[in-house]
Amino acid sequence: MIKRQMLRTVSLCFFAIVLPLQAHAADVLRITTIPEEAASEQIRKFTPLANYLQKRLGLKVEFRPVADYPAAVEALVNKQIELAWLGGLTFVQADIRSGGKVIPILQREEDSKFRSVFISQTNSGIKKLGDLKGKTLTFGSSSSTSGHLMPRSYMLEAGLNPEKDLSRVAYSGAHDASIAAVVSGRVDAAAVDMTVWKKFVETKRVDTTKVDVFYETPTFFNYNWTVHADMAPELRQKIERAFIELSDATPEGKEILSLARATRFIPTKAENYKDMEKAARSAGLVWVASCGHRSLRCRQDQFASDPRHRSAALGRKAKHRWRGPMDTRRYRSEKASLTHFLCAASTAPAAPPAGGHRTFQCQ
Repeated sequence: MIKRQMLRTVSLCFFAIVLPLQAHAADVLRITTIPEEAASEQIRKFTPLANYLQKRLGLKVEFRPVADYPAAVEALVNKQIELAWLGGLTFVQADIRSGGKVIPILQREEDSKFRSVFISQTNSGIKKLGDLKGKTLTFGSSSSTSGHLMPRSYMLEAGLNPEKDLSRVAYSGAHDASIAAVVSGRVDAAAVDMTVWKKFVETKRVDTTKVDVFYETPTFFNYNWTVHADMAPELRQKIERAFIELSDATPEGKEILSLARATRFIPTKAENYKDMEKAARSAGLVWVASCGHRSLRCRQDQFASDPRHRSAALGRKAKHRWRGPMDTRRYRSEKASLTHFLCAASTAPAAPPAGGHRTFQCQ
C-alpha cells in the first residue's frame, strides 16, 4: 500500500510538472491520450501525428503523456490540454465532470463497431464466459471502455458478477499488461481491446497456440478525439479537416493511420455515447445519489491517495470514508454546508484500496 501511495504521489507530481496550470501561448496545441499502453509506445505512436498537425495547423503541437486515465480526463476538463484521445467511458466521465463542456469530434471508422475480447491460456479449459466462475481475471484500467466497462457489462448480461462469481478480480492498468498477466499465468483470463490484441498477434508478441481469444463482445462505440467546448470553432474545424484528410496514399498518412490502427478518421458526436453512459450506470461505474437538494455523481475510477482531492463543484476539501457495504457509503465534506450525504449503487463495484479516497461532483 505504501508503495502504491508513493507511485500515486510521483504520478501526481509528474502531472503537475508536465501540465502546468498557468496560461500558455495561444500558438501551442497541447494533446494527450489515455495511457492504454506504455508511455514509450504512446510517444512512438503520437509523435508523427503531432508533427503532421503542427504543419497543418500552423501551431506548435506538444504531446503530453499523463500518468493514468483520470489524469487525461482532468487535463481536458481543466483546459490543461486542448485535444484528448479518450475511450468511450473516459469521454462520458469528462462530459459529466465538465457539465457537458467537452465535444467529441472525430473517431476512427473502427470505433463505430468496436469489440473487446476475453483471452486465456488455451489449456485452461475456459471456452465461454460461464467458465470464468471461480477463476481469476484482470481488467485493464478501471476507466477503460474496452478493458473494463464493456466486458463487465457483457459479463453481467450473461449472469456473471465478477466480484461474486470469480475468485479474484484485478486491474492491470493497461491492455498490454493484461495480456502479459495471462501469458505469465498470473491470472486465468483477461479482457482487452481487440485492436491491441490483434497488434500483439500480428507482431508475434504472443503465441496463439498458448494464449488465445475465447469470447468476443458485440460491437459498441469507443475511442474519440475530444476538445473542450471553449476551443475556437475555427481551430476545431481545422483539426477536423486535418484528421479527415489523412490518407494512406501518402507515406505520412499511411504511417499515422497504421500507428493509430485506423483505416480513416470520421466525424462523431456525443449522442453516440449515450448508450455508453447507460452501460456505465448499469455496471455501477457512474451513478446518481442524493446530495441534499442536488444530485451527486460518483465516479468509481477517481480514487486518489490524497485526501485533499477536491470536489470541483463544491470547491471544498472532500474526504471519502468507507462505512461497511458498498450500498451504505458515507461521505464527509469539510467546511461544506451539506455535512453528510449518502451514495448508493444498484450494483457493487470493487472497493478501492484501504485509505482510498474518491472525487465527486454535486450538480
